[in-house]
Formats: sequence, C-alpha cells, structure tokens
Amino acid sequence: MILTILTLILPLYAIYAVLNHKHLGVWLSITMHVVVTHFLLFFPGANLYYLNFDILAVLFISLTSLITFLCIVYIYDDVINYRLYTLYILLTEVCLIFFFSAAHFGVFFAAFEGVLIPLALIIGTFGTRKLRLVASLQLFYYTLLGSFLMLLSFYYIYLKTGSLHMSIIPYFHMDITTECCLWIALFIPLAIKTPLYPFHVWLPQAHVEAPTVGSVLLAALVLKMGGFGFIRILLPLCPRACMWFSFFVFSICIIGGSYAAFTAASQTDLKRIIAASSIVHMSYSTIGVFNMDLISVVSAIFAMFAHGLISAGLFFAIGCIYSRYGERDLSFYTSLFKKMPELSFVFLFYSFSNVAFPGTVNFPAELCIFLASFTNNMLMPIFLMLPLIINGAFNIWGATRLCFGPDKVGDVMLKTAGLTSMERYVLYLNIYFILLYGFYPHLILDALEDFILKF
Repeated sequence: MILTILTLILPLYAIYAVLNHKHLGVWLSITMHVVVTHFLLFFPGANLYYLNFDILAVLFISLTSLITFLCIVYIYDDVINYRLYTLYILLTEVCLIFFFSAAHFGVFFAAFEGVLIPLALIIGTFGTRKLRLVASLQLFYYTLLGSFLMLLSFYYIYLKTGSLHMSIIPYFHMDITTECCLWIALFIPLAIKTPLYPFHVWLPQAHVEAPTVGSVLLAALVLKMGGFGFIRILLPLCPRACMWFSFFVFSICIIGGSYAAFTAASQTDLKRIIAASSIVHMSYSTIGVFNMDLISVVSAIFAMFAHGLISAGLFFAIGCIYSRYGERDLSFYTSLFKKMPELSFVFLFYSFSNVAFPGTVNFPAELCIFLASFTNNMLMPIFLMLPLIINGAFNIWGATRLCFGPDKVGDVMLKTAGLTSMERYVLYLNIYFILLYGFYPHLILDALEDFILKF
C-alpha cells in the first residue's frame, strides 16, 4: 500500500515543485518514482478506490516513470523552456498513470482523452517546424472524434449494469450481435491510438513536427495505450467477437505492417522512418494479442514494453543529431562515425535492438510471438516475416549509411561534436534496461504469465 500511494503522490509532488520553482524537489521525486515503480514489479500492488495496481498496470507505469525521468534529464540544458516543458511532461505522466491503473471505465476514458492535452501542447508549443500547430490539432481532434464511440460503449454498459467498475466485466453477458457491435465501437478508438492501418494517418505528421521529447512520449508511451486497452478491456469484455474478428485484425496488421515497412524504405526523414517502424512493431504486438493464447498475449505485452524502451532511445539519438546539425534528412549525413563516434555507436546499438538482435529486450518478445503464431495457422509466420524482414533490412542499411557512408565532396558536416553529460546519461541508462530485460526476460515474463493465467 505504501508503494502504491507513493506511485500516485510522487508525480503530483513533482508538479507542485515545478510550479514553485523547486528544481531539487522535481529531481528527487522523479528519481524516487522510478525506484518505487520498479519495486512494484516484484511486490504486489494494492487496489485503491477506482485504481488497480496489478502487474499489467505496474509494468507500464514503471515504463512511464522511466521514460518521464529520461525526458526531464534530456531537457535539463534547455534553460529557457525547462519549467514549462517539465510541467507538460509531468502532466502527461499523471494521465498515463491513471490510465494504466484504471479499474473504472470513467477513469479509463478520462485519462485516455486527458493525455491528449499536454501532448498536443508539447507539439504545438515546442515543435520544430511550421506545421506544428496543424499536427497538434490533428492529433487532438482525430483521436477525440474516434473516442466518441468508446464513450457510447461505456454508456451502454452503464445502462445495462448500473455500474462502470471493471469488476463487472466477467458478469456482463451479451448476445453475439451486441458483442460484435460493442467490439467495433471499442476497437476503432483503440486502433487509432495503437495505431493500426488505416487508422495511423495522424502519426507521421505528429512525429515530424514534435520536438524530441514529444516524439519520445508519443512512441514510447502513448502508442501503448491502444494495446493496453485491447488486453484490459476488449479481450475480457468481448472474447467471442475477438475470435470472430481475429482474421480481420491479422489482415490489417500484416497489410499495414508491410505497407509501413515499404514506406520506411522510401523515406529520408529520420523521424518518419522510426514512426513507420513503430507501426510495424505495434502491428506485430497486436497480432500477439489477438492470437489469444497464453504465450502470445504475454509476449505481446512484453513486446510493447520493449518497443517503449527502444523507440525512446532511437528518438533521443536522433534528437542529439538534430540539435547539432539542424537537419533530419538521411541524405544530408554521411560518415557520422568520424564526427560523432560515441553517438554512432549508440545509434547502431538502438538500430540493432529495433530489429530484435539477440541479447536485446525485443528478441525474446518477438521470437515468442513468432513461434506462438503457429498455433493459429501454419502459414501465419510466413506472412509475419515480410514486414519484419523489410523493416530489419532497411534499419540496418539506414544505420550503416548514416554512420559509415562514403565521404561527400563539400561535406557540410565539418564540426565534430561529442555528447553532453546529460545526453550520455540518458542514452546509456536506457541501454542498461534494454540489456537487463534482454538477458533476463524472466524478471517480467514469469509475473506476466501468472497474471494472464488468473486474468
């Protein structure tokens, strides 16, 4: 109970400290929050009113606390915008904590929509290009309109049961037609947040216009809200409809993943490439969820956690490059290893992690999804290989071209720049967790397996 209460109080105190210019209080609270949430991974959390701190919630809350901590450390050198930046980041963290721990449909929906406000403000206020306001409004209204169907679904549940607490889910029975309609109404807003093809149109523009921290929060945390909703609400509430629509979900995930992989191969903007790669990985995780067997669901949860760590690292590395040269076009760079050897090593590490290199956190997650897909259809792994191979090949090709390409005549990257102490701390701390859970995945997988068996 003490750890649970601290999980809620520490980020709220950090917001109070920011508003009162107590920077030491911010740093102490966010550091303690990372420690507390990671302790909760190994000690059971407590239920608190409309909040439920089970292993599924705590896993994503620990990811949220870690990414938030890294973001605040990363922007430490931004003297002008540090206070406002930190406030928006902490507000995003609070909304995400309430979302992942929600045991009430009202809290779930409020946090699902509430996270859009600070995220849109980050993109619109601190975006790096002229269309940042358009991107923030597109993100806000596109996801808000899609969530109207979710609100109608929760209202229907309330009319039928008189309660919005998630404990009613096992006792809420519907005919198959009603269940399919409810599944569609819930799937669309969750697919928008994931995002799945063809609901992904808001994502590339949001990533391109967002600052580094905005892209990190978006890719590492906000995109996990859709997959989390599939597991927390859609599977237990509409199990027959999930089986009925599973082929449809598999189809759009494979088509969308392949399309995103080809799109990444045709892009030159580094952020667009990573954004398209995120669609591939989230589609792959969604396939694991809708396989609806123990190994697949556990692996899908772990894959979302892994993608949060790796995508954050990639966007941090791109941000380090952009802050020095003011350019994200891949054709602009060549022989980065000669100018920034340390950053080149880090970027190559994250690129190999993104293609599930053995020893990184992505490897056990995606391997288990791939093997478990045999249980549904013997041909499924063949179709799953296409987007993964294309995405992996282009990731490695792009990283090697960026770091070890041939010298250009009249190269404009004349200055050599090293990493700052804060950048080095962020990048290497993230690498530590990628390797930790890559070599010891059982630290999370065992607890997840026990939870899904009871779930």
